[in-house]
Amino acid sequence: MTFNDKKTQQIRLAFFSLLLVLFPAISWGDHNSCGTLKVGWVETPPYQMTRNDLSIYDTKNERPLPTGSDIDLAKRYLGALGCNLVYVKQPWPRLLRNMEHGKIDLLLGVPYIKSYTDFAVFSTPYREEDIQLFTLSDNPLSDDMKNLESILEQGFRLGVMGYYFYGDKFQKLRAEPRYQDHIHEFTFGKENYQMLLANRLDGYLMDKAAGMCKIEEIASAGVAVQSLDLGITFPVHMMFSKDSLSPALLQKLDRLIKRDTPRSGKSGNGDRLEDQTESATLVEQPPSSM
Repeated sequence: MTFNDKKTQQIRLAFFSLLLVLFPAISWGDHNSCGTLKVGWVETPPYQMTRNDLSIYDTKNERPLPTGSDIDLAKRYLGALGCNLVYVKQPWPRLLRNMEHGKIDLLLGVPYIKSYTDFAVFSTPYREEDIQLFTLSDNPLSDDMKNLESILEQGFRLGVMGYYFYGDKFQKLRAEPRYQDHIHEFTFGKENYQMLLANRLDGYLMDKAAGMCKIEEIASAGVAVQSLDLGITFPVHMMFSKDSLSPALLQKLDRLIKRDTPRSGKSGNGDRLEDQTESATLVEQPPSSM
């Protein structure tokens, strides 16, 4: 080997050594630095919502900031990691497309769906969805209509949101041709109860807590709605676009959630993180900037 060959080899080794050192920084920057995350959200009380409260009002953009249990937990957990949160309100299908294209960093209350892992990663679960059947109180179900299959077998007109996940069992029933005439899909949750009130549906599926909020809203109009427990529950997660949060920070987030969530896995109240998030900076960004 000539002197020049040795020199060239030394230069190559030095170059590749430098790449090994710099690669993590190129991929993630500072592993312990979170930066700003764009949080997509949908009006879904009590998890994600706005209310007339000046203490959570964005004076710069002259509109309320989102609140609700999902939003509040995201502030606590991600604030503890030093993240700034920017809120973007859009319909769910658009939020999902924007995350796939790298325009949204975080979505809340998302069940684990394998196809999403092509463009996203999931935190450990932080609460559960509890899917129930909502019907008019003056239209009680018969004794043999106590689960989804028996309900659909009776020709029950069932309302759902087309993009919503209602558990693995319902997904299988949804795909069966014999039930497709009985399952009516809508884009927005409000369409379900509007169709129920118009007697064009016999009932609709909805998370219990979200459905109870809607019951309180329509009760003021003198309409009584009841819910039936179908025994359908599943965990939900924070879902991040793949390039939004470093693996090291995701591990820290998972530890915070596990520490703060009861062993039953149903929900966490976030109280233990309160002192750690007082200095977290929250930023608001208009959806039009997407």
